[in-house]
Amino acid sequence: MRNMTVEYLRVIFIFLIVLLHILWKDYGGVYLMPSNQSTEAYIQLGLTNLTSIGVTGFILISGYYGVKLKISRILSLWIQTTTYALASVLVISIFFGGSFIKKTVDAPLMLFDGCWWFVTDYLVLMLLSPFLNAGLDILNKRQLLFIIWVISFIMYGAEWFHAKDASMPLLLFFNTYLVGRFIKLYPINFVLKYKYPIFIIGLSLLIVEPMIFHAIGLDGKIKFVSGNFNVLVLITDISLLQICLSHQKNGKGNFLTRNVLAIYLIHESEIGRRILHENIFYDGRAIDFVFILAIVVFVVVASVLIEEVRRWLFGSFEKVCIAKVESIFNLDKK
Repeated sequence: MRNMTVEYLRVIFIFLIVLLHILWKDYGGVYLMPSNQSTEAYIQLGLTNLTSIGVTGFILISGYYGVKLKISRILSLWIQTTTYALASVLVISIFFGGSFIKKTVDAPLMLFDGCWWFVTDYLVLMLLSPFLNAGLDILNKRQLLFIIWVISFIMYGAEWFHAKDASMPLLLFFNTYLVGRFIKLYPINFVLKYKYPIFIIGLSLLIVEPMIFHAIGLDGKIKFVSGNFNVLVLITDISLLQICLSHQKNGKGNFLTRNVLAIYLIHESEIGRRILHENIFYDGRAIDFVFILAIVVFVVVASVLIEEVRRWLFGSFEKVCIAKVESIFNLDKK
């Protein structure tokens, strides 16, 4: 049984991630011309910064519940990413042309080469999880907190100061995972008691920060408030996760919650990027928030339906392949 409140939080996060990609790739994210003082500009600034909680939130949830090395999961990820990579190659070759043979050869490597950086990092996390979890078992609270503080200083301090974009480096990925483990193993009473005001204040500050910088002409310093290097993103996500955990509702999941990863893979596939960022949101298209939100909803729904079809067509074959590989290499035996 799963905590459906957290599962639906993951759905909200993937919705925000799709929105984030559109706002960043097609409209510049928080990097706008200082002369643009329109209402739409300020809405874009606040909304873009708000959507940053999606990526960090996903990793935090993974840390809270923990990640274990599952060979079947890795094989399933490889089949899933290869399927969508090959589908992208086929569709692009038919409708747009291009190097069919080279991209077909590259398709099975997409899980490993960072094309979908999140699943590549998650793969690394799974591979290292036996060592990571063993280390967490022998660390006490103070030792784990010290490690988190040092890495946090590197990422939210030194790296934040020199950050040029809103990327999620692997070290920050791992640190967020460790924070998730920490609040699971050692609940923070202050956060538990004041989770609602912390969330409201954190969310409000995320929205108004880039607006204030833009209003006073400090757009060159806006990197300090944008993206995953902003510690307010982590604080807001921690409080939001605690809110969801306090309203636990167990269930088995549904077609929407089980296909969250597919939404990411499909909209960030080569064909997904081409359609979304070249055909729908082409250069020079005026920003229309209602239209953007409608497209995000469409992407989520369409991706879920596509993944359900993929499961229906290849689900049995995938299970047979995974079982065969595990039996050949005795991967489940110590």
